[in-house]
Amino acid sequence: AAINSLPLKLQQVFTLSQLEGLSHKEIAGRLEISPLSSKTYMVRALLILRKLLIKETDSLVILALLHLGRTFFHFF
Repeated sequence: AAINSLPLKLQQVFTLSQLEGLSHKEIAGRLEISPLSSKTYMVRALLILRKLLIKETDSLVILALLHLGRTFFHFF
């Protein structure tokens, strides 16, 4: 879901790099962009995905703490 939420070019570069194992030069040739653009898109994709994962992790931590709090409360 996180990958699909990326803008199209970022999604394409991420998929070709991480899932298909292409180099930036190969990605550039396939998408008709420069290798530098491929690298730039990859950096942007990773930054966005990292932010999404941090948000998701924060939400999971909060839910876990709430659950533990409720469980702990029942002992008293």
